[in-house]
Amino acid sequence: KPVIYGRDWGAIRAIRLKICHPKRVGRLVLEEFASKVGPQEYKQMESKDVFKVNGMGSFMWIWDGAYPTTADLKAGKNMDGFKGSPKPILLWPFHNKGKHDPQKRNKWMAKSADAFAKALKTTPTDSYLMTDDDVAQQILP
Repeated sequence: KPVIYGRDWGAIRAIRLKICHPKRVGRLVLEEFASKVGPQEYKQMESKDVFKVNGMGSFMWIWDGAYPTTADLKAGKNMDGFKGSPKPILLWPFHNKGKHDPQKRNKWMAKSADAFAKALKTTPTDSYLMTDDDVAQQILP
């Protein structure tokens, strides 16, 4: 079965493909890429879309397009039928205002990444410093 890689909305399409055709899809490698920005880009993006700059642009689809009103941050109906096997890889650029944040001081970003990972039955991997070659190593067995 092929490994399917997707960035941002491509990641969402990969999840949907896995839900609709689970026997045709192997492992998913999903990357939140839109918020992988530096401090200058962060300031510009923050004024336009605070959700997107904190990693919740495309991935809000998991919550049916709206931030949950309950504290458990449970996945929405869009995720009905998702099995999570084999375990997907979720690449998430942990940062605080555009600066690498491996300690996850940006609690909003860390909490949403953990909630998305829970819905995907996996754990997030910090991808902020990953190059394209590093990402390729996640895709290749």
